Formats: sequence, C-alpha cells, structure tokens
Amino acid sequence: MLTQPAYLGYLGPEGTFSEEAAQRYVTEARLPLTLRGLATCREIVAGVTAGTLAAGVLPWENSLEGPVTPTLDLLFQAEGCTISAEVVIPVVHSLLVRLGTPWDEVEEVHSHPQALGQCRRFLETYLPGAAQVPAASTAAAARAVAAGDRPWAAIGPVWAAARYGLQPARIGIQDEPGNWTRFVILAGRSSKWPGLPAGPAKTAVVLVPPAYRAAALPTCLGILAEHGVPLLKLESRPARRRLGEYVYLLEVAGHAESPSLAQALAELRRRAGLRILGSYAACCHPDAVPASLGPEGRALTGGRAVC
Repeated sequence: MLTQPAYLGYLGPEGTFSEEAAQRYVTEARLPLTLRGLATCREIVAGVTAGTLAAGVLPWENSLEGPVTPTLDLLFQAEGCTISAEVVIPVVHSLLVRLGTPWDEVEEVHSHPQALGQCRRFLETYLPGAAQVPAASTAAAARAVAAGDRPWAAIGPVWAAARYGLQPARIGIQDEPGNWTRFVILAGRSSKWPGLPAGPAKTAVVLVPPAYRAAALPTCLGILAEHGVPLLKLESRPARRRLGEYVYLLEVAGHAESPSLAQALAELRRRAGLRILGSYAACCHPDAVPASLGPEGRALTGGRAVC
C-alpha cells in the first residue's frame, strides 16, 4: 500500500513531455501519486533509489532520434531500481517565442538535445543562422526564453507556451509527423510496484559479455534464439574501462519468470554477467500518428495513441 504523500518524479519543470507521460501513467494505473518535477533524470533515479520517490518516469527512446543514451547509462548503474511499466506518447513540437518576437528573426533556439535533433530539418531550413542551445528539458528552455529579453525561441509542447507566457509561432515542426517517445516507469527493486494492464510482457536486461568482449555477443544472442526468445531491442554502451569494451541492453519478449525466458536467462548467467532491469507489459501500439502541422500551419495528419 502507498504511504502518503507518494511522489512520481518526472523531468521538469512543468510543461514537459515527461510530465504528460507521468500524467498518463497515473491516470491509467489509477494510483494516488503526486507529480514532482525534478531538474535531471539522475535526480529521479537517486530519488527512487533512496525511497523519496515512489517511482520515476524516464525517457527511453524516440522514434526519430533513437535511444536516450543518458537514460541507458543511468539504468546500467541503478542496481536498486526496476522497470515496471512503459508509456508511449505522441510528440508534437512547437516553436515558442516571447510575445511580439518575429519567429524568423530568432537568434537562438533553446531546447533539450533530443528535441533539437527531432526538429533538425525545420531548423536548418527556416532558421539556419540561429544557434542551437541545449537545455535540461523543453520546459526549462521555455522558462529561459520567457525570462530573457533577446529574440530567442524554445522548442517544446504547445501547452508550455501558456505556462511560461510565450506564444506558439509554429506548431508541428518535428521532422516527421509520426514522432513518438517511449518512457519507462522506474520503481524500487524491493517494491511490488504495479504496472499497466496492457499487452504481452517484455523484459529488459543488462548483459556484460566475458571480459567485455563484443566477439562474445553472438554466442549470447544465440542462446536466446535456441530457446525461442524474440529479441526486440539491442543497444550498446561503453563499459568505461578501455576502448572497445561494451555493455549491452537487451529487450526481449516475455516475462522473466516464463519457462522459456527463465531457462535462457539462467544459461546466459553461466556465460556472462546479467542483470534483469524488469519485466513489464508492452504498451499498445499506436493506431495512428499524432496530429501535426507543417511550418506554414497546414495540417499534415492526425491520430491518437491508444496505450
């Protein structure tokens, strides 16, 4: 049972896509959680590990920019946490400016590095001379632009404009209309944290081949194939020991306690270092792409997420 107050941490401040994912999770899981915006994902992991947060929301991957590597690095180190659920949301980026600022005269564009990357084509086409300034989050970028007096802009969700006294100059500036971000819910490893009643189970594991040798990876993957376990995702990150040494994140189909996957994981443990990050229900696949407008305000497509 949750003790009160119970906090769900997300990458803040208010007005981020992480906050939207947190709100969706609270609604779908029907949990009495209070949302708390934190400055960094590292603070979220630290809060979950220490127990000051009941759970945390972390961006996992984006359909345009791929994996959010800082999250992967944090999960590799967060041995006291487990992934209990995933949430997928559509991401529609807008160019936000101070009132009266001509958008085509913007000198700097502030946003989270992932958001800047997802809008690369728009920026190169319409604002080639504007400097791109990384921020801790899209909302932090909006707050910085609102507090300044220069012709700057922020990239973020359109609803952040009202929160920070800005106006959306262009809506739907991401490079592709089908822009989605997957978030994971992180909870303490010792807690029985509820997931979401959605699709078939997935399991995420950290795999460390013998002596961190990439040459051993095919043998490890072969074990999954021998037991009929589908590989859904594979990411590598530096082991931070020597050049050419890696650790891997694998996402596979099935629950860690299912017979076939349990046998595969047991065999992997005998051959390599292995840590289970968690088993969780797969979020439903979106049946359409998010509503999006082109740089001139023309509708491109519409839809909604069903997970």
